Amino acid sequence: MLKFTFLTLLILSNTQLQAQIRKPSSEMTCIDGSVRILESGQLKDFKEKFCYSLKENIFVSDNCIKGDCGVLKKFLAKDFKGYDFFSPYSSPGFKLCDELGLKATVVTYVLPNSKTFKSDMCTDSSDDSFINTNTLGEKALEKVK
Repeated sequence: MLKFTFLTLLILSNTQLQAQIRKPSSEMTCIDGSVRILESGQLKDFKEKFCYSLKENIFVSDNCIKGDCGVLKKFLAKDFKGYDFFSPYSSPGFKLCDELGLKATVVTYVLPNSKTFKSDMCTDSSDDSFINTNTLGEKALEKVK
């Protein structure tokens, strides 16, 4: 019975992450915007389709909103332990990206009217998907065994 309850909670947690990422468009704003990252020692701008909620500090690539992205697939397949987040050399978010086999990067999201928001994100180069580390970190802590 305990195994069934834990499995049910784990499935609900995964469903909640997908639901949080794929919020109705009234709660998330989706744009053809740009992201600015530091690459090879220089700031570079990349055109990206992404969705965001400043209220909940969520930034996610367009393909993750549609529910089919490498970041989500890797996240949902991973079982987490508390030590997965510890690193004496980097932030917990960067450590989480590393545990998932993703690339962590500091980013500036360029929003409409040239407003900017600085954060960091995990990216999957296989499909150019990304989710900010804060969102992944919160949900990963819920999955800790």
